[in-house]
Amino acid sequence: MKYRVKLYNSPQKTIKLASGGSKTMMFAATTLHRLSQPYVPASQSNVLYRNVLLTSDDKKGYIYYRSPYARFQWYGVVMIGQESRSPYAKRGEKKITTSKALVYKKPTATKQWTEAAKKERGKDLIAAVQKYIKRG
Repeated sequence: MKYRVKLYNSPQKTIKLASGGSKTMMFAATTLHRLSQPYVPASQSNVLYRNVLLTSDDKKGYIYYRSPYARFQWYGVVMIGQESRSPYAKRGEKKITTSKALVYKKPTATKQWTEAAKKERGKDLIAAVQKYIKRG
């Protein structure tokens, strides 16, 4: 027997329907945030890790680190005020990067921590999302 299948939806819409759309993307973002925890530079109170906004749409999950110094930590280099040339820039002053790398006290901390988590724990992330989709 031969079967012919016609797809009436675009591949993106088919994937969206199969994956559950924004709820699945939110689950993926939440899981990635949890898996990233060991790689996030941290003070004793874990402010950077805890001050986060998780959102999603049908295509992606988003993790916004909202601490004032999050960008500084994300790039892993010292940033200074464009005019003051100090790491303690004036209010509203634009910061620029330098070539000096940050040194993290936490042994597993790294710049671009979600990328590090995806590299190290990507299989765990995929397995969790697949399990979530199967549960419905």
